[in-house]
Amino acid sequence: MIDTQMVQQAKEKFPYFQKLFDDPNRLAQCTFQNIPSGTYAFFEGEYYPFVSLVLSGTLRVSKIGENGREIVLYRVHQGESCVLLISSALSGEAYQANAYVEEDAAVIHIPISIYKEEMLQVELVQKFTYQLYNQRLANMMSIVEEITFNRMDKRLIDFILNHTSEQKPILEITHEKLALELGTAREVISRLLKDLEKKGYLQLKRGKITITNRDQLALFLQSM
Repeated sequence: MIDTQMVQQAKEKFPYFQKLFDDPNRLAQCTFQNIPSGTYAFFEGEYYPFVSLVLSGTLRVSKIGENGREIVLYRVHQGESCVLLISSALSGEAYQANAYVEEDAAVIHIPISIYKEEMLQVELVQKFTYQLYNQRLANMMSIVEEITFNRMDKRLIDFILNHTSEQKPILEITHEKLALELGTAREVISRLLKDLEKKGYLQLKRGKITITNRDQLALFLQSM
């Protein structure tokens, strides 16, 4: 039985799919799913014959190397979809990443045959899809550029400054989570943070980084 509350939520988050949501026969072919945090929604190497629209929650899309190291490609929030999943479904090839649920998620899975029909018949669905591709491609190109051309200590400082402010100088994050965000090993992050602490730019506590001299840290970043 279709959850009418989730259908209403889908209409609010994805108004350009109104035609689909108002068609009971085609809507019956779609699946609504609640996925708890701390689990994987999609796995690399698997094929999923549908496109998932996120109604609520957050998915972290990443690649995991042979050494177990993970690098975050992007996050999918409410009102969005995963372009790698769309690409996989459209091409008939395996999914090329892993999607981890960071916050409890509610999604609607649209069979790829129906999604293709929507793309052909509804211009706004086409626009939505292409905009997602453009945004994610730009995001991933930025990640490649950072990893290739920027030093890790520079990327670390830049991340810390971008996620804090004069009014909120405390960043609550573990070294492991920082390493995940920046695509490196936890030991590297710990060493760099301790070096910055010795220089007097910040103070470290378990799961917490407090900037003690923001102006000097910003100047240090500019000098790199």
